[in-house]
Amino acid sequence: MGIATQMYQLKDLTDKTGVIHEAQIQNLRMWILIAVPNLRKYTLGMDLYDKRIEYTIQRSRWGRVVDFFRKENARSRYSNLQLGIRWLLGDTYTLRVMENKKVLYETPKNG
Repeated sequence: MGIATQMYQLKDLTDKTGVIHEAQIQNLRMWILIAVPNLRKYTLGMDLYDKRIEYTIQRSRWGRVVDFFRKENARSRYSNLQLGIRWLLGDTYTLRVMENKKVLYETPKNG
């Protein structure tokens, strides 16, 4: 059985039980590092009741994380991260990315 098949089975399990498997959590931990270059620190929050994944990122050594790439590019990266989360956990999960208390990205209301 391939990895993609296993991930689809975990997605189905998450949908039925609301539980996120450790393999899914590891993916969530790594994907933010791809979406935000030069990230120094982050916290991963999961609200299973509201089905929201939230990353709180912290400044890199060289200043604000978002300064490393243009806002349009950042929005595209966050949007792709949202697609990955939906593939991993289900279409009802949303994403919020924050730096300190400022929201950098939130899944649009229309999905």
